[in-house]
Amino acid sequence: MVDVVDEAHWRKTLLAISQHIGVLHTWKLIVTIENSTVRYFVGSDKDIGLLSNNLEGVVLRPLTADSISVSEAASRKHFINFVSGGNLLDLREKYLVKNSLELVSCVMSIKILNSQKAHVKVVLNFKNAGGEIVDAKRTNWFYRPIC
Repeated sequence: MVDVVDEAHWRKTLLAISQHIGVLHTWKLIVTIENSTVRYFVGSDKDIGLLSNNLEGVVLRPLTADSISVSEAASRKHFINFVSGGNLLDLREKYLVKNSLELVSCVMSIKILNSQKAHVKVVLNFKNAGGEIVDAKRTNWFYRPIC
């Protein structure tokens, strides 16, 4: 609902979702980029509709899994380097210019272990010049305070 979201706002939103779903439970944050539109989706086995009332600047609406467009990959890209200090849009621009790969979606499986540590599996889906989907997978541990 806002144009710019800073790190503190993201941290607060992710913590609220993780606390509602529960520590040691995995949930997904799906980011799709189409043209100049970035859309965020939250996937969970639990009902998170009530959480939407308590989040500032965020609206959570129920959707079916069919309405989210994440394509299956035809091949795999190894050794994806993230942009230092950047975000997904910076990564998209970097790989579009250098490798002719356009980032179309990102699926993050997030498991909060405690207030200091999170385990995140990231699958980045790129579209190559031939229109095929190429994926790249990374597993990251975050050791900084979440709350």
